[in-house]
Amino acid sequence: MQCEVARTPAELSRGLMCRTKLAPNAGMLFVYPADGYWRAWMRNTYIPLDMIFINQNMQVVDVIANAQPLSEDLIESTAPARYMLEVNGGAARRWGVGPWTRVRLIG
Repeated sequence: MQCEVARTPAELSRGLMCRTKLAPNAGMLFVYPADGYWRAWMRNTYIPLDMIFINQNMQVVDVIANAQPLSEDLIESTAPARYMLEVNGGAARRWGVGPWTRVRLIG
């Protein structure tokens, strides 16, 4: 899959807001400055997303499936994470991604 990467405070804040579509094998990887219980919401996000939280050991610690578009409810990982990967809603299940799945990032 191909991902956009969000690293700066502005990129982390904006994420996939205002998008009306996302290619099937695309996503956005959020790279946080340290491990933590990071929060997200779906404000101004028009497509359902899976939020995959990944720890510093590159293991999935939480998957929030099909986050509701346009919701302002806060979504938080249940364990410390260093990264969050946003993909189309339902993709994590289709790909067999769940807690403790190992993740590999390539260049």
